[in-house]
Amino acid sequence: MTPFTRHWKAVVSIIAMHGVLEPTAMAMEPASLPDRGNPEWIAQCGEEGGYAACENLANQHLKGLDGVPVSRTYTGYYLLKACRYGNLEMCEYAVGMVYDDAGNLAEEPGAPSIFKEAIAIRCVAGDPLVCIAGVGPFRDEDKPNYDPDYVGRSYSIGCDRGLASACFSQGLWFSPFGSVEGVTAEAEKSLLGYRRACISEPGDDQLFDAEDVAFGCYMSYHFLKGGEGVAAEPDQAEHALYRSCDIGDAENCELAASSFHHGVNSVQKNPVSARAMAKRGCELGSMVACEMEGNFAYSDQDYPVSFAAYSQACDAVPSENNCTMAASTAYFAFGEDHNNTTKYAKAACERGDGWSCYSYASATYWLDGDRHNRHLYAKACSLSYTPGCDMVEELDAVAARNAEIDRRNEQMIADLQRPVQPIPRTPTLGEQIETLGNSFKDWKPSYCKNSSITSRDGRYTTRPECADY
Repeated sequence: MTPFTRHWKAVVSIIAMHGVLEPTAMAMEPASLPDRGNPEWIAQCGEEGGYAACENLANQHLKGLDGVPVSRTYTGYYLLKACRYGNLEMCEYAVGMVYDDAGNLAEEPGAPSIFKEAIAIRCVAGDPLVCIAGVGPFRDEDKPNYDPDYVGRSYSIGCDRGLASACFSQGLWFSPFGSVEGVTAEAEKSLLGYRRACISEPGDDQLFDAEDVAFGCYMSYHFLKGGEGVAAEPDQAEHALYRSCDIGDAENCELAASSFHHGVNSVQKNPVSARAMAKRGCELGSMVACEMEGNFAYSDQDYPVSFAAYSQACDAVPSENNCTMAASTAYFAFGEDHNNTTKYAKAACERGDGWSCYSYASATYWLDGDRHNRHLYAKACSLSYTPGCDMVEELDAVAARNAEIDRRNEQMIADLQRPVQPIPRTPTLGEQIETLGNSFKDWKPSYCKNSSITSRDGRYTTRPECADY
């Protein structure tokens, strides 16, 4: 719903007042129709305190008494006159006679002027909420009853009477950014409405909320920094910008935080305000503000606060920057092996950060079996994080050594599984003799053939078995 359309439908009752009331503050001519009906009542109706006669005439036209034609417009007209001359409550009934529940004015001549005057009197002397509730039939430039001057005056009077929603509407109606036919842009009048809306509180009236305050403050800031030819008021501009965020507009918090941080956009550099605006924007759901808060806290080495802001941004709108910063601040705040470090390192790695790939790979090194997260280290290497390249080389070297050991072990197992041929055994001397049987008479061991140690007559040997060889 646009800022305009939230303000037009309101029907409120008002208090009774006495005395002749004219809508002079609205700078408009009183409604006038040719009188008809009881002449005595007509004469009395035109005098102060003659509201009873006016009410009689209204009843006469409502019911068609004494030959008077039935007419809702004339009924409304005499109720309006009763309101003028003492019974303010009759203005409300006059409006009801010429304006139906569907939002249409009666087609009879005089109905629009009766409606305007009745609303004007109630606006000036009654509830100021009526000031904006009664502009509906006259603010649409495509409708025949369009009256931009009446609408603008209604907003201005309502604002002067302290109605926050009327001030907001005044700011919109006279804004230099408007393009409504017949409305003359007036920056000063627009600023006045916006400034009053900015210093109001949500709920000051039933049509005014925090969104209106925030917009009023932002527009006040725009004018007060020297926009649209208005004389600059830097201090007031800063206050308006600050409040436009604090009241609940996350986008304005982004602007305020950046402006106070850099000292731009017509505000003085103020680190305290910058941090406050970033924190408020983050609370309101701006992930840009969360990143700002994280960055400010990081520069202060307040890593837990920085992590809280960056992790919120990473969870909501994951990016390489905010997820990487969430991982690194978790690393500094909680340690390398903390779950938060691992969680956000994984998220940052998926979005292309080399250090995060390395960190996540190291934290989950043993969860990948004998591969030891080589693919993650390789990704870190491809993302220009050189320690990842070193780990790939180391893992490849270890893998090569292990492969060689595995090859040797496999060969040994294969060798052990092959059948082994028995090794022939040389028979003992006794076994040889036993094998020879009776043919050993002339047999002598082979060494007995050496003449240097024996002879047949045994002269040169001490071995008895070589005797007589």
